[in-house]
Amino acid sequence: MPKRSRIRLDEEKILRIGELAGLGLSNDQIADCLDMSRSSFYKCLQKNGDFRDSLERGRSKAVMEISNALFSHM
Repeated sequence: MPKRSRIRLDEEKILRIGELAGLGLSNDQIADCLDMSRSSFYKCLQKNGDFRDSLERGRSKAVMEISNALFSHM
């Protein structure tokens, strides 16, 4: 299998990570959408604070939106 090119994490890609996480995609699914290997994804997750923060913010936002929707129907 050919080696993938080096991943460049620009601001646009960082924002996209948060959007995908907010849609409920798993880490592996996000890696696939970004055309990253899973090992590269997890390395970025460990080493890049912006990457990690975007992922966490996206997931937190989704949980908040779901919680608000559930409580508004009570």
